[in-house]
Amino acid sequence: MTPAAAARDLWKAASSHYAPGLSLLPNTAVVTRHGGWARGTVDFDGLGTFARAERAVVLTNGVANAEASVVIGNGRPIPARERFARDGYATRIGTDEPRPLYQPDYFNWYYARLDGLLVDHWIDASFLANNDLGIGSDGNGLTITFCGRDHRRPFIEGTMELSADTLFSHVAFRYVTPPPREEAASEVWFSATRDRVLWPVRSIFYRQSSPAGAWFQEAWINLDWCAWDTYAVALARGVPELATDAKKCFVRH
Repeated sequence: MTPAAAARDLWKAASSHYAPGLSLLPNTAVVTRHGGWARGTVDFDGLGTFARAERAVVLTNGVANAEASVVIGNGRPIPARERFARDGYATRIGTDEPRPLYQPDYFNWYYARLDGLLVDHWIDASFLANNDLGIGSDGNGLTITFCGRDHRRPFIEGTMELSADTLFSHVAFRYVTPPPREEAASEVWFSATRDRVLWPVRSIFYRQSSPAGAWFQEAWINLDWCAWDTYAVALARGVPELATDAKKCFVRH
């Protein structure tokens, strides 16, 4: 068996543990996200750290309730498979577009956020279709390396770490785009205790900002997610209040 075939089999074994929990579920209308959260400009030394998000939790006595609600569109999920096949993993923001709508998260490129709403892409067949896989090792366990197949479009490359029982534990990747390159990258850590849901417990996203030497960064810790199947149901159950079991959202851990 070739290394590529072994990597594909390993990915299939890992992804088979999960069922889609967020973006690839049908009829998802609203997703809320809660936890310690911080975003803004950092220098190079602060890049890739959770210091600001951790301070946010401390300052609020452990109850940092940052929220993000997203209407995916008339009860239809984002067609991730179609978009990746057509555009790759990032889309150039045109100079004639209302750029303030994208900022501060995005500047020249709108990136497919595989640390957030599109996290289920890691276990979806479209990931395998769009990326070449290999076997790596970091000395701590099983590692899958990946790189986009079509370099004519923005692609991703990185590593996936697996636990001893072939559960996803950590993914680190960067976006590769044509110029202007913003060195955008992301990492996401997964819980090993959320049965059949690829559950992110920490995530971080950053890109180079303007002026040079500054970076935009968004970090989440102690994540908690909830999703509703229709916008009307979400509103009836109190969005954007903190999600509770009483609201009976269909993705809840």
